Amino acid sequence: MPSKSARKPTERPAITEEAIIDAAVRLTQKHGLERWSMRQLAAELGVYTRVIYWHVGDREDVLQKVSDRALRDLEVPPAEEEWRTWFTKLLTDLRLELRKYPGIAKRFAMYGPGMGTSRTTISRGIHVLKEAGFGNDSAMIYSMVMSQACQFIAQEDERDFQTVERE
Repeated sequence: MPSKSARKPTERPAITEEAIIDAAVRLTQKHGLERWSMRQLAAELGVYTRVIYWHVGDREDVLQKVSDRALRDLEVPPAEEEWRTWFTKLLTDLRLELRKYPGIAKRFAMYGPGMGTSRTTISRGIHVLKEAGFGNDSAMIYSMVMSQACQFIAQEDERDFQTVERE
């Protein structure tokens, strides 16, 4: 005989890390990264907040995984591209991807993207700059360009939210 806590087949499927991050992405797309709480996330999933902590971790862990998800579909141009062309393509695509996830550009501008899904982008960007003759300054220049781009995208996000709030 199954225990009282056993799930019935007609109930919701088991909660997974993927399902939690999917819900966090939906909240981010609707409200912005910093405009939802762990309680709202739990409500979205129909679970207690401790379920989220068990499967993913604390809010910072959830935010990092949502941030990684935002970069998952970013196409990194081939390293053979001329550096101006490479950055034009990357930054154009970065803007299109980050605009789908309001608030993440601000997080990237403040803290950087982390090394999750951005490792390839960072190493290739620095490589492209070194090949273009920027030498030992390549990492600093890459960081400055990406940070500035994310700040501009974050300003667009904020402008959009202010417009919605006024309406």
